[in-house]
Amino acid sequence: MHERAKVVRSPQTQDLYLTGHFFDITDQKMKESEYRNLVNALENAVNGVAFINRKGFHIQVNEAYSDIVAGAPQDLKYKSFFDLVAQKDLEPLHHLLDNIEDKKRDLLNVELTNLEGKNLYLQLVIVPAHSDGAKKKVVGFYVFAKDVSNEIRRENQLSEAVKAAEAANQTKSTFLATMSHELRTPLNAIIGFSDMLLEDAQDEGDKMLVGDLKKINTSGRHLLTLINDILDVSKLEAGKMTIHLEAFDVKETVQSMLDIIYPAAEKNTNTLQLHLPDDIGEMYSDLTKLRQMVFNLLSNACKFTKKGTVKIEIKPLTRHKREFIAFVVSDSGIGITDEQMSKLFKPFAHA
Repeated sequence: MHERAKVVRSPQTQDLYLTGHFFDITDQKMKESEYRNLVNALENAVNGVAFINRKGFHIQVNEAYSDIVAGAPQDLKYKSFFDLVAQKDLEPLHHLLDNIEDKKRDLLNVELTNLEGKNLYLQLVIVPAHSDGAKKKVVGFYVFAKDVSNEIRRENQLSEAVKAAEAANQTKSTFLATMSHELRTPLNAIIGFSDMLLEDAQDEGDKMLVGDLKKINTSGRHLLTLINDILDVSKLEAGKMTIHLEAFDVKETVQSMLDIIYPAAEKNTNTLQLHLPDDIGEMYSDLTKLRQMVFNLLSNACKFTKKGTVKIEIKPLTRHKREFIAFVVSDSGIGITDEQMSKLFKPFAHA
């Protein structure tokens, strides 16, 4: 309660009396308490808080804000906030302030140079401050500033590192693609000439020379396969992998693959089984890549199966009203554990 009283003298008796009024000021006291708590919280906040007038001058700042801009409150009263903000961020800042009257708050990231000349990155929450008149107008704004310099620098460093890694990867892929082409040219010549010499040796019946030339030819073709694989990987990484579509006979294609894989199956005393409908017909796809995929599956099946069965099954199927052909390779070999299976699609992993 607030009491207002005065002493009066009775004109009749000349006695002294105390007269006055009592006012309930509970709401006022509560608001004052809330205001003091708010001011205390702002003054001791971890983030910087400042009240800045329309011209950009600091009217009041808390300790955290003083630490950020490296200036005492009395020094900042004569320093414009706009002078601290980097030139590139001034235009978006003024645009925000020109349109802040109808907003409760707005967000902005700015680069700032403090009074010690240190460059900082601040995350700002800007709240308009209104006058108490009948027609309220914006008389300034509150700035809640958080120093995010370390986070921004880390992001920039990470971004630069990613760009450098991508550039290095692109260079590597380009180099591999170029070198693969360069290696294939002389290797094709070696394979071609070994084919010609092998035919001549077979015609002359020179068994010793035939055996050596077959080793040269086989090694050359194996090396060419490896180079082609490198070329395909480098094309994938460089984003330049292309497919060449054509129609081809499925039965003839599978039979040619079995002719190539047969020696690998025989080496481990395996039996090859083919399940192929007679009316399978043609398919339209990239023949080279289909051969690579199916041949790799068959090669692995023969490699890790001994005295067992390697089966390839070709069957038509329909999915979402589209026709496909499935190539299924299975074997009775050593199989693969769950742990090994988790590494299947990781680079450079081998079980």
